[in-house]
Amino acid sequence: MREELTFRDTLCDTARPIATEINSGESVAVHIRRGDYVSNPHYSALLGAVEPDYYKSAFRYIESRLTKPHYFIFSDDISWCRQHFTSDHPLTFVDAETTGGAAIQDLMLMSSCRHFIIPNSTFGWWGAWLGKDPDKLVIAPRKWSKSGQLDSSDRIPESWHLL
Repeated sequence: MREELTFRDTLCDTARPIATEINSGESVAVHIRRGDYVSNPHYSALLGAVEPDYYKSAFRYIESRLTKPHYFIFSDDISWCRQHFTSDHPLTFVDAETTGGAAIQDLMLMSSCRHFIIPNSTFGWWGAWLGKDPDKLVIAPRKWSKSGQLDSSDRIPESWHLL
């Protein structure tokens, strides 16, 4: 199935340097979805944005297994992320200037990473699932929906770590 789900597009010129960085070390894609999970009352009540504490725990988990992680932050609210995330390890915020604002560019870069921290979002899920490293670490939230109305038991592969 992964062979069928390959990208036809190529990376834009401004994304290529980020791809080089991603491929040069222990890259960790961190997807942070806010947007409609914060601003839309229905989605906020049903799903809700994952709290910063989840990401802090995920960073600790990654850092207990990798010596030199480099975090690549992907989000629909990069300015919020810049205010709320720090690390003793390198952080690269992948913004619209890097990808031309194209979601497909974000997904291509994200899936190029070796490891993943994802929220309760299918965009992040696809980025991690498409990641090709056989030894990838994937951190996903144990609780996929804020309301508890969605059964996520078949959503997360067994090799992924739930927090």
